[in-house]
Amino acid sequence: MNKSTLALLGAGAGVAASAAAAAAALARRHAEKQPVADGWKSVTVLATPDDIAPGGVVGPPFDRLAEVVETRLLPAPGDRGTELHARVLPGGRAEAVVREQLGGDPADTLRRALRELKTRVETGEVLQQLPRPEGRRKHTVAGALVDGAERRAFGAGAL
Repeated sequence: MNKSTLALLGAGAGVAASAAAAAAALARRHAEKQPVADGWKSVTVLATPDDIAPGGVVGPPFDRLAEVVETRLLPAPGDRGTELHARVLPGGRAEAVVREQLGGDPADTLRRALRELKTRVETGEVLQQLPRPEGRRKHTVAGALVDGAERRAFGAGAL
């Protein structure tokens, strides 16, 4: 084979690899947006069940959600804390109550509640990213992109 044929084959392989990587990323993104069939969300908390639910009652912020959210506590694998599983009770009324009382998507509300409980139990306080402890910064295009990503991440749980 001559050099130009090898170069074309190399370029074709590069394009194929890029297309495969893009397809895999798109499939992952699509899979992440598919809801779990029964709506359960989970978090592992480095604590005992008694720390999470003293007296069998899960603490804040689940005290606001007690009527519309079901919770389960299970030992985490490898004796690494406790898994807290939660879901909005099936049925339109529970979701409507969450939307009405707390605003927003019930799945995002549940994610925020799980994250808040985890940080409260593990650190003793709810960690906040806003307002920024370092104060105000200059408005830039890159900063606007980061701000938008932070707003979206708060409900989804990842930046």
